[in-house]
Amino acid sequence: MNELNGLPEVGGVNDINMVKRGESCISMTFRRSMGGLTLSVKTHPAIEEFFRNISTGEQVDVRSLGRHWVGITKDTQLMAYNLAEPIPIIQLDASRRARFDWLARQLLTPTGSGAPPGDGLLHAADTPRSGGLDVNLAFLRLVGIGDGAGITFSVKGVYSESAMQSLRDNIAEAGKRFYQIYMKPVNLNVAIVTQEW
Repeated sequence: MNELNGLPEVGGVNDINMVKRGESCISMTFRRSMGGLTLSVKTHPAIEEFFRNISTGEQVDVRSLGRHWVGITKDTQLMAYNLAEPIPIIQLDASRRARFDWLARQLLTPTGSGAPPGDGLLHAADTPRSGGLDVNLAFLRLVGIGDGAGITFSVKGVYSESAMQSLRDNIAEAGKRFYQIYMKPVNLNVAIVTQEW
């Protein structure tokens, strides 16, 4: 039940489940209610290990970096790995890119704005005037995302059903590209051959 006059929750559940080699890499559930969007994320432990390994060893409270991500309960503290170096932006196509540096910000933002639209609310179904869209994958840096049930947190904003579908589709594609570029095993061999002339 919702906190507003006992109204039932609004909207459905949209899931993302990326499976590689029979193992789930990233599993996400988006759930909208009158209070905003609840995002549940569980990753393979290797993804959390990736971010732990490229971090400074320090963790940062996401509340100190932005206002859009909130723990489910008041005493929930969302901590993220502090990166030693920025992860390069991943170009998804001519108008969309994925980034990892925007902790506690909206999950979809018009490219080049550096911030959500003027009213501070997510309008993911709207076409940005610039035509571009930044997909924020910084939530993959959250501490505990690869443990147990993962992490569940709220994202402030107003979300239509089409905005949620856009969010789901963009994050799913960005997550797949992240896996292909940074996580997929790659083996390269080098052979140096010398010849006597």
